Amino acid sequence: MAKFEIKHAFLIHGIIGFLFGIGFMVIPTPITTLMGLSLGDDGIILARICGVLIFGLGMFAFGARKEPHSTMRQQIMLAFIVVYTLDTIFSLLLFDLTNFMVWGLILLHAVLVVVYGYFFIQNRGK
Repeated sequence: MAKFEIKHAFLIHGIIGFLFGIGFMVIPTPITTLMGLSLGDDGIILARICGVLIFGLGMFAFGARKEPHSTMRQQIMLAFIVVYTLDTIFSLLLFDLTNFMVWGLILLHAVLVVVYGYFFIQNRGK
């Protein structure tokens, strides 16, 4: 049976980031409506900018998946831990917590924090 490694986490993160990023860039209104948000004209532009960020983080993870263990890869994981921890906190504070899609987003970010945290600690000092 195959062992779950950091390259698998980077790959999954890359695929999810690609899909969500493209979604927010191309069709921001339907996605944010599912999350219980209504956007004005400025909100659509901001959602598209966020889509570029999500896409970029996903492609960054995808590109790092085959890199050997290094200090730089540790820093990439630390950056993801910080970004998704803050994202989880702000999602809990700012979004409507009665919405199922919001809880899916919070759960996804919390899982990313746990997975990257596990591999960060496991690979520290190697």
